[in-house]
Amino acid sequence: MIHFEVRDEVQDVVEVVKEFATNEIAPHFREWEEKEGLPQEFCQKFGELGLSALEAPTSLGGAQFSLEDTFYVLEAFARYGDIGVAYSLPGPGFLADFLLTLGNEEQQKGFFQIFLDNPLKRGTVMIREDSPDFTWDGIQCIARKSEKVFILNGKKTFVPLGKESDFFLIIAKEEESGELAAFIVDKDREGLSFSDSHHLLGLNTMKVYDCEIQNLEVPFENKLEKQGLENIQKAYMRMKIKNSAFIVGAMQASCDTAFRYANERVTFGKTLWQHQGMAFFMAEMAATLNQTRNQLIQLATNFENLKPSEIAEGLLNLEHCAVEIGTHGVQVLGGAGYVRDYPVEKWMRDLRTATLLFELDPYYEAQILTD
Repeated sequence: MIHFEVRDEVQDVVEVVKEFATNEIAPHFREWEEKEGLPQEFCQKFGELGLSALEAPTSLGGAQFSLEDTFYVLEAFARYGDIGVAYSLPGPGFLADFLLTLGNEEQQKGFFQIFLDNPLKRGTVMIREDSPDFTWDGIQCIARKSEKVFILNGKKTFVPLGKESDFFLIIAKEEESGELAAFIVDKDREGLSFSDSHHLLGLNTMKVYDCEIQNLEVPFENKLEKQGLENIQKAYMRMKIKNSAFIVGAMQASCDTAFRYANERVTFGKTLWQHQGMAFFMAEMAATLNQTRNQLIQLATNFENLKPSEIAEGLLNLEHCAVEIGTHGVQVLGGAGYVRDYPVEKWMRDLRTATLLFELDPYYEAQILTD
């Protein structure tokens, strides 16, 4: 079996997350899903942990965790707490992936400092647009350069935590050059109009919105330094690896609950796992989980040396494995898996939603990014 060495400092943080998630998230995530949001009191407790911007440079007071380090922490939030809550926690979120990949030193320092000084602030990303087969080539959000600012116009769909966020990473096409670029915008600027939230199959603790962008003025310094399709793809793939950490955490949570149930439930004088067919079924679940997790950690470890196409290829099987584990977790419990007495039905819904929320058109990813 492949074994990855976790740094002591990172393992200490994972243990803190495990305790916090077990005590502060696990008992409440059902209630928060129904209310579609996190209470302010809980967010305050999370902010006091100082974990909202782990990837920030040490020179600013951050931990400067690598992508692999961050993977273990995010995975723990989803495994011992809840994937929907993990997505909704305050902090720069997936905005950090674009900032770290595309931003210069001054931009990273400026924006990370905001999140370190204000741990309850949130960042989010605006990538998808209103098309079922959306690809990078299909981006219609336009950034026009005027004398003093960029002016953005367009529409973004499925924006996570849109109304709840303080900063937005917007991918747009520059009108003059036709190249893709990334812009960071704060919520107080005029020109952002959000729809009512969508009610999704899962992850309803994290509200998702559409956003109309109309004559949004963005200072020149808020355009991240690196631009172009290849750089945007690299940042996007970094984001997807972090997204996969949440997914793997939920896969582990489903397996943990299913295996615990199979060890306690007695049928025909034996616990469930002692029936040969069920034992094979559970062994296959464990093998799928371990193989998927190991592959993703390898991607996180080698991220800087990989091309976007190589990362995309490594992520292609994630959706299938996540949906399989979510469904199998319910099946182990039988009829009990479909009722709310156990959370496996929630994680089945959450896993299916999480694998789709940040996807481009799957044929595009499979056939173009892996060329």
